[in-house]
Amino acid sequence: ERGLTAIDPMVVLSNAAASSPTGQVRAEQLLQEAETRCVQTARPALGAHDLVRVTHERGMKVAIVSNNGAKAIHTYLDLHGLTAFVLDVIGRDPDDASLMKPHPYLMHRTMAATGCGPHQAVFVGDSITDVVAGLAAGIPVIGFANKPFKFQTLATAGADVLVTGMGRITDALATP
Repeated sequence: ERGLTAIDPMVVLSNAAASSPTGQVRAEQLLQEAETRCVQTARPALGAHDLVRVTHERGMKVAIVSNNGAKAIHTYLDLHGLTAFVLDVIGRDPDDASLMKPHPYLMHRTMAATGCGPHQAVFVGDSITDVVAGLAAGIPVIGFANKPFKFQTLATAGADVLVTGMGRITDALATP
């Protein structure tokens, strides 16, 4: 329905949550463990770390919004020395899989946590669910087309701006 397949961990989590509370709790636990293991070897998008640093250096608030669990994101930030540059991490709600993106819930939580309104924010996302969630929350969305097929997909979803590299955003921020 949303471009996801049955092997997508988010689909598995959603299905487990729909089947039973016990299934949801166990699936969430297993997914958090797997995500935390995976960040040990995860490779960032080219220029992503620079974007986080430059954004922070320019005095802007940086928050991470993800359908992944917050623990894995914090682990990644710690491993790469980025924790000090990120004001907040908003991961999926471990008790309610229905609030993952494309639902705007995570976007609203992030705005509340950072004290920013939709017109004071911009969201960079690389999926249809990112674009839909950002737009539903009234936040301008930069579509990061990190794969060739995503350019048209993110444009069709309604991204306000499209980039194929994080460096484009960093360069724009670094310009006085």
